[in-house]
Amino acid sequence: MENYEKNIVDPKYVYQKLDGKNFKVIDCTVYFELKKVGASTIHSGYEDYLKRHIPGSAYLHMVDDLSEKDNPIPFSIVSQEKLNEKLSSIGINNEDEIILYGSGFHVAVTRAWWVLTMSGANNVKIMNGGLASWQKQNFPLSSGEEVFTKGNFQGARSQETIFDKNKMKEALKDDEFIFVNALTRKQFFGGGTHYGRPGRIPKSINIPALNLLNHDTGKFLPPSEMHAMIKPLIDTDKSIVSYCGGGIAATTVFFIAKIFNIEKILSLARTKIAEDLNIIDKDKFAFCWIVDYPMYEFDENSKKIIFSHNPFSMPQGRIEDIN
Repeated sequence: MENYEKNIVDPKYVYQKLDGKNFKVIDCTVYFELKKVGASTIHSGYEDYLKRHIPGSAYLHMVDDLSEKDNPIPFSIVSQEKLNEKLSSIGINNEDEIILYGSGFHVAVTRAWWVLTMSGANNVKIMNGGLASWQKQNFPLSSGEEVFTKGNFQGARSQETIFDKNKMKEALKDDEFIFVNALTRKQFFGGGTHYGRPGRIPKSINIPALNLLNHDTGKFLPPSEMHAMIKPLIDTDKSIVSYCGGGIAATTVFFIAKIFNIEKILSLARTKIAEDLNIIDKDKFAFCWIVDYPMYEFDENSKKIIFSHNPFSMPQGRIEDIN
């Protein structure tokens, strides 16, 4: 499956591109201490990073670097300004291909992927199996701190795709959404660890994020095994709202949705922005004539014809054609 390979890479891919221009690697290791009630305690993996990491890689902490620590809601996404500054400090530029990996609690890596992609990083991938997979193939390791040439990352937040409590209340009245609880099956039914009150948001379905990973290796399951789990998202025309206890496991569902080319949440953002800016002429119906057709391919999983690149970006491959 082409989209799987575009977003989930193996250690050999990383090793072969390690010294390349505009290629950056980031260790996202953290360790979770679960509580019976309330938000988990997140322990840093920085000390482990200093002992061994992929050569040239930087380190990002899910809480200290990617969350707004002063927000009373745990793990709220860091401000765009702070993120721009942090990513620039570790040498990140807007045009970079960014590879994320980690050890410990692997869904923290998809949380990092989500924060970066929601904040203007357009080419972010995850190395399958984390550092253990890298070590198993005997690729080189470094230790100690790394020195980075300051980058110039300047992103913009896709804020319309982030729901707060009020947006959720409104969405629950609308039949245009499908709500996905990404916690364990036990938590979905009100057992185990909970976050103040056990249970789930009404109308939700359950796709446990941890079930999308091999617990022994930390690798994502093959597409053929994930397909049945996320079939409700493939079959629906509704926009997806994924949630969990702290916005961590939910990001794994979004990442897998991207693997299967499910981008309904993005269409929601475009429409909402257009409505807010009042740029949709509701009294007008306009035809769009496509003269440079995009490339299409047959997707084995969805059994549908899909386009294999953005049909509205440089159809002839020359920047002057769209200036």
